[in-house]
Amino acid sequence: MTGPRAPQDGDDALGVTPEGEAEPSLSSSLPPEAADQASADQAGADQFSDVSLGQLFREVRQNRALTLAEVERDTRINRDYLEALEQERYELLPAPVYTRGFVRAYARHLGLDEEGALSLLPADLPAPIGLEPIAGLRGGSRASLRSLNLPLLSVVGGVLGLLAIVVFSLVWLRGSGPEAVDTPAAPTATASAAPSSGGASGTPTGIGVQSVATVPPFELGQTPNFIGVDSETAQALLTQLGLRFVVIEVDTSDAPAGSVFAQTPEPGAPIDADGDVTLIVSRGSGG
Repeated sequence: MTGPRAPQDGDDALGVTPEGEAEPSLSSSLPPEAADQASADQAGADQFSDVSLGQLFREVRQNRALTLAEVERDTRINRDYLEALEQERYELLPAPVYTRGFVRAYARHLGLDEEGALSLLPADLPAPIGLEPIAGLRGGSRASLRSLNLPLLSVVGGVLGLLAIVVFSLVWLRGSGPEAVDTPAAPTATASAAPSSGGASGTPTGIGVQSVATVPPFELGQTPNFIGVDSETAQALLTQLGLRFVVIEVDTSDAPAGSVFAQTPEPGAPIDADGDVTLIVSRGSGG
């Protein structure tokens, strides 16, 4: 009769006990539920090995006899995006954050592990065309671009150009420089004329007492027609409308003193809430 076998080198590697019995494996020592879960995890890991994301989605969908139309109906993902995922045409997909959402939803619908499907996505998904910010809108240049209002500059430039032409023409014709009135307050009337010494009726001479027109009807949002209107009346209406204005008085006998004979913007032009209305007012002949 022989006794127990003595331990030998290599018994631990072979899983042999000193008594000659093999040690139980880890899987056989687990409860049935844990063993099933371990097998399922191993099968899930194998499912995402040696396969691309598009191939995985396409094969699982076809194995489940699902059409793209059915998947689109159930997941509410556009069919074009589903095809782009299966063909791995990532440049046709929207922003990466939406692409990852599509992958999660598609994997969940097919019964696949969402994180495993996401692991098959390329790390550098292409950004869709049009999402790259314009170079001039990056960083500190934003403030300078905000202060540069090209349409407003063009309007102001046009108004100033027209005003310069009017003033130059009046100076050239009358030889008297214009006098700008800085404040928008209504000026006092300066166009009164003394009565004629030889007139029987006592009617004053000059044109300062000639009647002037009233502002004709105008559409809201359009510049009223102040031509021929008394300066005080025009200024009162502009104040009522909440518009800024500048009054320029010049010597001329072509219009009654105190009346507007030129303006910018032109009558009927759209009102610019940030711009000024310029009134060119007659000061009389100045003689």
